[in-house]
Amino acid sequence: ETLSAEQSARLDVLLRNESDVAYKRRVRRMLSWLDLQPGQNVLDCGVGMGFYSKAMLDLVPGLNVWGIDLDERVLRFAYGHLAERGVGLLQGDIHALPFADASFDRVVMSEVLEHLTDDAGGLREVVRVMRPGAVIAMTVPHRRYSWWYDPINRAAEALTGRPIRTGPFAGIWANHERLYTPEQVLEVARGA
Repeated sequence: ETLSAEQSARLDVLLRNESDVAYKRRVRRMLSWLDLQPGQNVLDCGVGMGFYSKAMLDLVPGLNVWGIDLDERVLRFAYGHLAERGVGLLQGDIHALPFADASFDRVVMSEVLEHLTDDAGGLREVVRVMRPGAVIAMTVPHRRYSWWYDPINRAAEALTGRPIRTGPFAGIWANHERLYTPEQVLEVARGA
């Protein structure tokens, strides 16, 4: 783990009201994996409401953070608490990032790939804006999610061979093109 004791304590404060234990573990692992250092250029790809950007800046002052998302609604929320921190927020499509080649030292891409129609093309575009030696921290939902996590979709898949993708019972499949096995994620990453 690359987080110092002080950073770990700060992260505990940021996550204190989060009840999802898996999310807490994911955040800690991703931020440790990135090994953030002052002065690095970081892309929060799929910034959403901006939690990762906020956490990164709280843990490592002096980062240069940009966030991009297609959803204007979540960007407005993120802008409300990130603009004053110097985060450059942009509305845009991952398949056509508005950044020069080799712009970023670190990329956060949490729970984004599964939403893309062309996951391989989107990831190739992210790789284009990464500097040689850059690090990406990426998460996706697991194809073999446990029964207790989404019993309705587990039952739907077992009975019909298809998940529920929309509506109040969509669960893990909500707005997702696909879920991944570890092998599938590696295949897409290697292809990029």
